Amino acid sequence: MRSLGLALIVLGAAVLVAPTLGFDSIDAERRVSADAAANPNAQLGLQQAYDGTQIQYVDGIFGDTVVNATVANVTNRVGNPLTVDARVASIDWSGGSDAVLEVSNDGDFSGQLATNGTVPIRLGCSQQVSGTATDATVGITVDGSGDPVSVQGATIAVQNVAFNCDGAGAGDGDPPDDPIPITDPRIDLQVVGQPAATQGFFGANSVVTYDLENTGDDPVAVTGIHIADASAGSRVRRGGDELTIPASSTGNLDQTDGLSIGANAPQYDLDQNATIAGGQTAGVELGQFRAGSYFWQQVDMRGESVTVVLMVEGLNVSGREDPVPVEMTLSVQ
Repeated sequence: MRSLGLALIVLGAAVLVAPTLGFDSIDAERRVSADAAANPNAQLGLQQAYDGTQIQYVDGIFGDTVVNATVANVTNRVGNPLTVDARVASIDWSGGSDAVLEVSNDGDFSGQLATNGTVPIRLGCSQQVSGTATDATVGITVDGSGDPVSVQGATIAVQNVAFNCDGAGAGDGDPPDDPIPITDPRIDLQVVGQPAATQGFFGANSVVTYDLENTGDDPVAVTGIHIADASAGSRVRRGGDELTIPASSTGNLDQTDGLSIGANAPQYDLDQNATIAGGQTAGVELGQFRAGSYFWQQVDMRGESVTVVLMVEGLNVSGREDPVPVEMTLSVQ
């Protein structure tokens, strides 16, 4: 198995280096899938350091409980400093969402790691997805950029990781790939008028509403949603439907733990698809936007922006399968 890729640049030339430390060869900028746990002495050595501490983020009425845990150490064994980037690549657990955990000590990687220097990799709850596990397997990928030597794609799998994370619902799938902007001429949809923030429970303007018009002749069906970004709030949650789309066939989505927000947040299938007839305009209501789980953590969305991706069937976009992800950025008033 190929276990490490290095870029070694001398006078502008890529150089092959003879096998060393049990590696087959070292090639220019080659990505690898090393079992770094079995070789902590590799060029970018990764070694498990998890002691069983339960990773926690629990919303509390009088304050949140936050517990992060060191799961591995990374050591620079090349002859030059490296700028290290570590990220969660996968999580094998019953809930299925890779968004439940994240590297919590990014600040430790902001500088360069000296030769033979070691830095821990700590994990925390992302606060995006709810979930509990006692035996998760977390895959972590680490890159190291330097001059003249860089290391790309070292990996380690940390087993039996325990966590208890509050957040939104785990969702029904990964974030959609290559969403198409709603302004693309192939998309027979448009946002009509000005998106607005309306009052949620307790008087906060935490609910975003806007009108979506089907400019085509044929009906389309909204089957899912991904909230890619919001300038305020960390999740959408309320005691009832977080999303409603009254149309020819009214669509709705009610997630007990709410909807996560962010580029890595999952997509959610609607409980009932919304069918919008050709030429019809449907009102979309999304809320409440909150900074946490509780109703008193609603945020005022006036003057904020929200980027939503709707999964839509029936658009007949050449080269794309249904449902097509359609992205729209809303400037809320």
